[in-house]
Amino acid sequence: MQYEIPSEDELKQIWKILATQYKIQLSDKQIVELVQTFNKISGRAVRNMLKLSKLLAARNKKPVDVELIKYISQFQDIERKEIIKD
Repeated sequence: MQYEIPSEDELKQIWKILATQYKIQLSDKQIVELVQTFNKISGRAVRNMLKLSKLLAARNKKPVDVELIKYISQFQDIERKEIIKD
């Protein structure tokens, strides 16, 4: 099944809503970074990455953060845009 790719604004809302649903603390800045990194993904892909990140974080007794989500993305069929920070 193929899903329509949401706009950047829609992706921000999806990240925010699903993070809240999974009780994952993500700041607005972190959400912007995730949207920039994963700008061509469906809401389903966001859900899957958050769900897997939460499971792995719980197993390792660590919080979910952007780096963990990026790590999880390698196990998904997701196009990832590398953001270079100064």
